Amino acid sequence: MSFLLERFRYNADKIAIIDDGKSYTYGELLEGILDLSSTTLKGIGNKVVAIIGGYSFYNIAFFWLFMKIKIS
Repeated sequence: MSFLLERFRYNADKIAIIDDGKSYTYGELLEGILDLSSTTLKGIGNKVVAIIGGYSFYNIAFFWLFMKIKIS
């Protein structure tokens, strides 16, 4: 997982996601993951988590955040 986050940093200026006509870079995605980690992780512990929704920027950031936790 850390190698993927490192690739996000390396390609920070490249477009990663287009959501509802707005483009997001890998740098913005990485920033979104880090922002979510500071507010979302409280109380989750070792629980099963489901993401219900489309492929929006924040749902994708949540997915990577939870993958990061699982692998860490």
